Amino acid sequence: MKTKDTIEIIKKYYYICLIAIIIVVSFFLYSSNYYPLLNSDDAIIVLMTHYFHFPNDIFYWGQSRGGALTPMIGQVFKYVFHCRAITAVSLSNYTILLIGFLGFSSLFKNKQTKIMFAIIWFLPFQRFVDITRFYIAIEYSILSIAIVLINRIWNKNLKTLKSQITLITIIFIFIISIWILYNALFSIIIMLCVLWVYRDKKKINKVVLIYSLCGIVFAFFVLRYVYSFNHATCSDCNKINSFSGIIKSITILFSAYSSVLLFRTDELLVSIYSWLFILFLITYVWFLIKTCAWKIIVKDKWIMFFVLDCCAFFGIYLLSKWVYLNGMGRWYYVANYISLSIAILMSVDKLKRIKVIKYFRYAIMIIILIGAISPVYTMNHSNPMKLMPKDKVVSQFESLGEITIIAEWWNAYISSVSNPDKIKAIPHQDDYGYMRNIDLVKQAMKRNNIYLIKDMWMNSFPDTISEYGCVLVKDGKQMHLGDSYICRYRKITNNFSLPK
Repeated sequence: MKTKDTIEIIKKYYYICLIAIIIVVSFFLYSSNYYPLLNSDDAIIVLMTHYFHFPNDIFYWGQSRGGALTPMIGQVFKYVFHCRAITAVSLSNYTILLIGFLGFSSLFKNKQTKIMFAIIWFLPFQRFVDITRFYIAIEYSILSIAIVLINRIWNKNLKTLKSQITLITIIFIFIISIWILYNALFSIIIMLCVLWVYRDKKKINKVVLIYSLCGIVFAFFVLRYVYSFNHATCSDCNKINSFSGIIKSITILFSAYSSVLLFRTDELLVSIYSWLFILFLITYVWFLIKTCAWKIIVKDKWIMFFVLDCCAFFGIYLLSKWVYLNGMGRWYYVANYISLSIAILMSVDKLKRIKVIKYFRYAIMIIILIGAISPVYTMNHSNPMKLMPKDKVVSQFESLGEITIIAEWWNAYISSVSNPDKIKAIPHQDDYGYMRNIDLVKQAMKRNNIYLIKDMWMNSFPDTISEYGCVLVKDGKQMHLGDSYICRYRKITNNFSLPK
């Protein structure tokens, strides 16, 4: 093969190799198998994968929302490839993320833009690192399939069998995304409104109207049936925030932003990234207005969809009482991170013929590289165990044999992810509101080999304690294992009962 041909092949396919490397690095940093800061929220997904029962477990344990797509896909890796539950979760998550990446990257024409999006998607900024495991990213990944399908039939003859099958598939994709997280409903409404505005004004497509109406009716009955398997309730989940609550929400966000911008969080790269992004956004918007390049941007339906989606969710989260009660958690804003990132990259991609745009492209690359390093930098400076995978840390409990662990919520489920059969871990009875699976409590309390973790629960181990109707007596000295202070207890009465 000639040298010239080799160079051409490298130019044509180099970006695929770079993206593959990015995905592999991400997997070994942030997948459930390797993430050092894995917590009990993540552990629920692992335990659901291990104990999965269809159709009772099609929603996350104890939650009134959240379709358990990851545990369902995890069954393939568990039973076909005989993977541990935590490995099955890791592979399932990254399979879905890969689908999302391929779907969204189809919107970019430039190979460098695809690489930048790969970094944003798989090696995210520290504040949004949950994108690699949280179900908001899963929801958007599924929506990306609908975007690809819509592009295939856009301005095509919708009366053909192929187009109508595609329309039916899009309806099913929308239903699945709403099942995963009903926030998708807002994105779908925005998407349909944008598509309606950008349609061919010369004609009203009757096929689209018919399928839209039939799709709404079909989705209503399908989702109503699916939600019949969900018996959990959440009185505050769908409530609108009060005016005072909105003011408090804004105050929480302002406090969080100011702490970062004033370098008060001891996260140097997070603060640098934030300042650079703000300066970039201000400069970029000014450039779009001054050069009238915004007129080119608004002609693209997908850029406008992602801009509106980002803005909408800022408002939705301010109006949500549930988000306020959860301290305006940054994991919610993964949705804004995804939409705004795609909108910016698409706009830069579209304006590539403007000479000055290359400088904005360079700026974006610098910002996202700092963002990619920021989670590792923060973990290395704040986590005593450094970058040791949490799975490896809690596997130390396996040396105790078949045991039950009772702990505060954040130290409970996570303690059993390495081997759920050998280690049954549950929250203590005063933390019963966080109990996600009653059957797991019953299984755990049948065992006589019981250990308590005092971290975030007690100052010291008491000589006697009552848990779930069983009296436990201290049987040994405390020890430090699995990055926790743990002590063995002996069961002297077995009058099991659940808290009222």
